[in-house]
Amino acid sequence: MRTKIKQHKFIVAFVLFISSLICILWSIVTTDQEMRKQIHHKARISLQTLSISLLSDLTGTQKDLDKSEYKQLKKQLRFISYTTSNCRFAYLMGIKPDGKIFFYADSEPEGFPDESLPVKFLTKPLRKYMMCLLKKMKR
Repeated sequence: MRTKIKQHKFIVAFVLFISSLICILWSIVTTDQEMRKQIHHKARISLQTLSISLLSDLTGTQKDLDKSEYKQLKKQLRFISYTTSNCRFAYLMGIKPDGKIFFYADSEPEGFPDESLPVKFLTKPLRKYMMCLLKKMKR
């Protein structure tokens, strides 16, 4: 009789454990999906505030630093980072014909240590991440 009670207690505890685990996993997945939707929504709104036409005169080189288009783009990115909640940086990237990923501009004031200049290319780990994103965008 005692062993049957112990078995029942064990089964109940095991079912509760598995049920709790499923609830936790479901919560993680739904939270992740919601956060991704929010980020995507913020990115779409931010895109509407950018003058994408400014990019046509930018090359992603040192020459961009003196162009008015570059400075205007930096102002727009700074506005995005200030007006978007939980946004520390805003930046716009491009891809050179050789596949190198570079920064057009970022929201950091000129001369700040964290500023990403047009001549700065992504490091390998970040580059792999960006290539993964690009593959998803092509689907």
